[in-house]
Amino acid sequence: MPCTPATCSDSPHLTDGNIDPNSVAGGPFEHYAHMGWVGSAALNFKKDIGNLSAGSRVTMRVTGADIRLSQEINSSDVIDGRIDKTAYWLGPKIVEGTLNFPIVADNATGGCIDPADVQTSAANLLNAIWIWGTTRDGYGRMCYWNTDIDVRYANHAAFKYLDSIINELNFSVTQSDFATMDLGIIARRREEFNEPLTEPASATFLSPARVLTWNDFSFTGVGACDTTNLLFRSNQVRDFKMTIDNNAERYFTCNGTLYPVDINVGKRDISGSITLLGYNHLLRKRAEGNDSRFTSKDTIRIAAYIGDDRSTTGTSRDWTGDAWVAPTGSIFAKALTGVIFQIEEVSMTNEVLETTVNWLAFGADDNNDTDNNNYEAIIPGTSCDYPSW
Repeated sequence: MPCTPATCSDSPHLTDGNIDPNSVAGGPFEHYAHMGWVGSAALNFKKDIGNLSAGSRVTMRVTGADIRLSQEINSSDVIDGRIDKTAYWLGPKIVEGTLNFPIVADNATGGCIDPADVQTSAANLLNAIWIWGTTRDGYGRMCYWNTDIDVRYANHAAFKYLDSIINELNFSVTQSDFATMDLGIIARRREEFNEPLTEPASATFLSPARVLTWNDFSFTGVGACDTTNLLFRSNQVRDFKMTIDNNAERYFTCNGTLYPVDINVGKRDISGSITLLGYNHLLRKRAEGNDSRFTSKDTIRIAAYIGDDRSTTGTSRDWTGDAWVAPTGSIFAKALTGVIFQIEEVSMTNEVLETTVNWLAFGADDNNDTDNNNYEAIIPGTSCDYPSW
């Protein structure tokens, strides 16, 4: 039987829930369950970002999207001779939430495609998100602050979150699991789509598509200054976590609206942890000797690939050496500079011995980034126009 959805166009479950109680389908006790799996989340970039052009709309395959508008209603403790409170005042309108998603090797053309096309598509999305969350303009503001996010919660509720920034970029890879990103979003305001039944429009993507897993990433620690040793290789890393916190704040004025007039960011905090198989004595000595040094040029290098760990390079994927170029075949390669390793956390159990090392990344004065030397803690630097003076 051919698909003829037009015959279902008058189905009451497509309405906004305001069923006419006098209709055949409706009634005073009848309502409809709206399923969230029909929803979607999409990023709308208004500027060129990485290899994506201005106007690009990217549908995310999320595991969670709780971006929302909230507002506190506060009671006023007036003394008026009454039992119950009789006055209230409105708090600011706050738009925030999190996008949770696996990193998918995607391609909108579908079908049997060349692996290189999948790598390009995955690289474009990874780099766009990285640039969105880390790039500052010449005055230290988030460069891509005017990115919009379309979220369709169900078949009768769709909103556009305007002027969104990434306040926190969280990245995690755990052995035997898939890689995840969690983006802590702050937006200026929210608007409802006029036609929630049809907008935001859906997009095409590869299906089925493979999610990047722990074997698609490498994490390498490289020492500098008083040591040239490799501090750790990927074959010892069981879990890697990283957080880039832009420390955004909302600013309100008496401009007649409960939405913020501006959102600006502070100094970044870049931190994370590495869980290692067994004990790493180089990192132990590094952390115990922090008081004997007055700087650090240690780096953590992150690279992503698609495919078997030997088929791309023929050798280890660890990113070593002085050149700021990741091994051949990587689709995403970033280094963190000025890393300070903390003393490890270890406990005795009946299970395999693991140690967890927390770390902080700081801006470096010689990050070997030939494009700029503006004391960024990431290589390659994304805020190359800063400072403007």
